[in-house]
Amino acid sequence: MAEPPATYDTTAARLSAAMLRFDIERLPRNTLALPYDEPGRLGEVAFVLLPRKELVRDKELVQHLERLPKPVIIGALAQKGMIATWWPNGLDERALAVWEHALANQQRSVATFLGELGLGDGEQILLETTVETLLFPAGALRRWGDTYGVHIGWTLTNSGGDPRARARLNLIRGDGGCTPGQSCHRPG
Repeated sequence: MAEPPATYDTTAARLSAAMLRFDIERLPRNTLALPYDEPGRLGEVAFVLLPRKELVRDKELVQHLERLPKPVIIGALAQKGMIATWWPNGLDERALAVWEHALANQQRSVATFLGELGLGDGEQILLETTVETLLFPAGALRRWGDTYGVHIGWTLTNSGGDPRARARLNLIRGDGGCTPGQSCHRPG
């Protein structure tokens, strides 16, 4: 059964959270114990979103991302648990052009990959990271591309006959590591 478009926003936030978690797991353990009322390692149980300095528990990350103003570009920083967020307001002309180009490039990539694979909005895509598996409709990937720019390499390929989905979303993180079941090469 196809996911209704109204839930695409939640799925786009889930995709973004999965991408961030996958990219963050490569970083060395952060000794900072947060949040104080439920101590644990930063980047494992909680994240700090900059520049707003918002402390977000891992279990609330999807809901927090869903509530952010859109479109937004996000990315894991070099210190585990730190996530940067960028919006177009307040950027100088050059930075704004880069921000807009990054989001437009992602939207074109989503449209190109979906078109090349012949995926309609209701057809399933699989994302498997080292800690989670998501099945989601192609329409949610389109919504993700319109609302989130996540600083992580990605590509969309045929699932290779996997009965769960027609396509697989593959991630390539900053250290060159990739999601299970794929080769680690960037397209183009």
